[in-house]
Formats: sequence, C-alpha cells, structure tokens
Amino acid sequence: MRSVLTGKDAIADAVDVNRRDYALIIATDNYDHWDDLVNPVNDGKTIESILKDKYGFQTELIANPTTDDILAKIYDYNTRKFNPQDQLFVFFAGHGAFDETLGEGYVVASNSLLNDKGRSSYISHILLRERLNNIKCEHIFLMMDVCFGGTIDPVLAKARAGEDMDEATDKQYLVRN
Repeated sequence: MRSVLTGKDAIADAVDVNRRDYALIIATDNYDHWDDLVNPVNDGKTIESILKDKYGFQTELIANPTTDDILAKIYDYNTRKFNPQDQLFVFFAGHGAFDETLGEGYVVASNSLLNDKGRSSYISHILLRERLNNIKCEHIFLMMDVCFGGTIDPVLAKARAGEDMDEATDKQYLVRN
C-alpha cells in the first residue's frame, strides 16, 4: 500500500538522514575527429555548480573524455555501494549519432571516429543503458543532451529506425509512441 505525504514536515521526516545525492556529469566539446562544440563543458560546469552549491550534491565532472574514460567511470559507479534512498543524476552533453540501419543511437566520445562503420569507437545506447541499469542505486535520473539522446529508449529507437520521424507531426509522434 502506498501513502502520500504532504506538508514540509512530513517530507522532511520521510528523507533518510543517510541519503546522499550524487551527480556524474560527462560533457564533451573538444573532439579529435568530429566538429568541436561550444557549450557542453560549460553547461556541465554550470549544472555541477548548481547541484553542488545549491542542493548539496556530491558531483563529478568528466570533461572531454575518451570512450574508455566514459566506460571506466561508469564501471566505477557499478562498484559503488549506495544507500536505499541515495540518488544519482547522470548527465551527458556532446555529440550523439544514430545508425538508421542498425536502429541504434550512440554517444560520441572525444576520440570517436567520424566515419566508423563498425561503430566501435562510439558508446551504444544499448551498452550505456545496460551499464547504468547495473548501478546499484535505486534512484537514477539520466539526462541526455546529445543528438538522438532520446533513442536510448528502445521504443523510440525502433520508431526512429522504422519511420521518417522528421515528417511526423508532434501529434502523430505522440500517438505512435
């Protein structure tokens, strides 16, 4: 049975004193093979500052990481122990890619190749989703500020690969999904 708490005092009592809020911010604007971007690292720093200073998050900003850097950092989070009410905010900013043939989206790292037919220098959304789902934190919020970031949702990725989404109206898009 669920209960609804109301009022400031009730909410304060419901929050475990051992709860911690964490933020992993991965932002890339300098690329070896792709066009550089202007704002991702600045956006990441701004988000980090607000979460840390205003809300007390324990933050970690990874700027311009390689594919290996990103996967290693996520692996580190897979090995951490979290309390039941801990929260983890994960933010990606930078280039993203989508392969229409494979119906799969990707995060592009600083060292990702521009024309990588095998997609081995990118981080697939499938792999990213699996690794994030494996983190032993019950409350994870993922924000993707990368092109095709929404295709981390397999339903959206399948719809994107199967139909021309650019031609769909907002209403048609919402009805299909």
